[in-house]
Parts: sequence; structure tokens; C-alpha cells
Amino acid sequence: MIDVICPADGTLHYADESSVGKTLRCRTCGKSLTVEAEDQRAPIGIKQELGEQKVEASTTGEPQVESKTERPRPPTIIHRIPPLLGAIALVAIVVMLLIAFWPGNPPPDSNQIPSSGTNPAVQETSPQPAPAKRTPNVRPMKAKPALERNPAGAAPPCAQGREAVRLKTGERIEPDGGTSGASNIQVMNAGGLDAAVKLVDSVTGKTSRFVYVQAGHSFAIEGIETGAYLLQFQYGRDWIPECRQFVRSSEYAEFAAPFVFMDDRIRFYEATLSPVVGGRSLTRKIDPKRFLEGAQGNGVSP
Repeated sequence: MIDVICPADGTLHYADESSVGKTLRCRTCGKSLTVEAEDQRAPIGIKQELGEQKVEASTTGEPQVESKTERPRPPTIIHRIPPLLGAIALVAIVVMLLIAFWPGNPPPDSNQIPSSGTNPAVQETSPQPAPAKRTPNVRPMKAKPALERNPAGAAPPCAQGREAVRLKTGERIEPDGGTSGASNIQVMNAGGLDAAVKLVDSVTGKTSRFVYVQAGHSFAIEGIETGAYLLQFQYGRDWIPECRQFVRSSEYAEFAAPFVFMDDRIRFYEATLSPVVGGRSLTRKIDPKRFLEGAQGNGVSP
């Protein structure tokens, strides 16, 4: 198609290439317009001068071509958007993606208690002891026909011919001693293994409490009398009552600082056997003999 512009009123007309050299009449002003090839067009200023001359169809002797008048098409919306806005939008998207996936962003808060490690927390709270949390409907572990070897060595002689059992949380391994006090320790086993927990007088080495706490359970040691106590514990599998210990995957540890209870006020502690963020107490590994035979003469300073 060839564009033909009326020099009088600027009306745009369209003509086929087969109409080159012919004339058409402007439907707006009635002027006769000559259809020229693209490469033969004169500059716009010259076209305007030629358009001012009156050219009659009868003088040229050429047939007139009916013009097709169309108004200029408005630009689409996409052409109206400046390229700068597109660049700004692209930069904004990239910045948002970087912020969302930046590796340094902290993960969402979690209330889960870590399940392993050797840095537990001891927190002193209000004097009112919290009730022991027990998980109902816990099925005891089935007895195994044969005991597996402990990583530290063979099973002790006391375990030969014995079947492993799983005690209930709070079940006493030894009778309690010194229960007339008013202080408590809430022991929480947040690990994945059952534990045997022992409360030992740091001066005399006598055992005040020796209880069983299943994995994921907690138990309150109540009625603790005035004094300083070591809290020792053993993790493991395959509890043998005759040995008073786990004979498979066992580890022995104690809190580095003693739990001190004074006459002038009641104290209540929470002791978690696995690490807690912000905990103030550490544990250390101990020899199995120290756990099984007591800690007399081995008091620990805070």
C-alpha cells in the first residue's frame, strides 16, 4: 500500500501500487491527488506546494482512482509506556527475589526442643512446681531374645540370660532418700533415648533419688531436702533391672554445677537432659563406675 497525504487538510489516503501515476480525489476537500511511487516522492514541503495547485482530472486525461480514507490509528497502550518504567519494574522484581531468598535470613521460630547434644539448660523458675507431663498409651518395648553388644564392649555379666525391659516414667530404681524437703527439680528428657536419672548428695555421695524417665517425658523430683546435689543421668537402650543400667548404646553424664537448696527459701529448677538454646548449665561425660557406684568424695564446685 502507498500512503497519499492531502496537502490541503492532511487527510491520509491509501492506494495500491498498481495505481502509481494515476490520480485520486480527496474525499474531504475534493482535491485531485497524484499517486506516486515511494522512491519518486518529493519532500513534504514540495508536496504541499504541488497540492496548492489545482489539478483537474479532465486535463490529465487519466482515470481517477477512488481513495480509501482511514484515520491514523492510535498507538497501543504498550507503546505509551516509557521504557524507563519497564526497567524500574524489572529491577524491583530482582530486589524482591534477592530479599526473599537471601541465605542470611533467619529461619522461622521453632518451639521444638533439640534432641541431641551435651549442653543442657537449667532454669530457675517460680516456686510453684509444674505437674509432671506424662504421655499416655505408651506401649512397652518388646523384650529382645538376645542383647546386642555395647559399643564400649561386651554386655556385663549381670546381663547374661536377662531380658531387657522398659520401665514407666517416674518408676523408682532405688528407694527414695531424704523426702522431707520443699524443693523440686523438673527433669525433662527431650532426647530420643530413655534415661535413668540419679540425684546424689555432693558431700556424702548418697543417692537421694534414682528414677526412670522415658524419651519425650518429664518427671518432677519432689521433696528435696536442704543441701547441694549432683544430677547424673544415663542414656541408652535395653534396660536390665539386675544391672541397674542400659547395656546398649549407653552414655553417662552429669551436670557440671550442683543444684543447691537453702533453708531460707524454696527452690524449683527445670533440668533438660538435652541442649536448649539460652541454657545456663553444661554437662560433662563421666565414667560408668562413677555413676553406678556413687560420687562420694567427688563434689563439684559451681
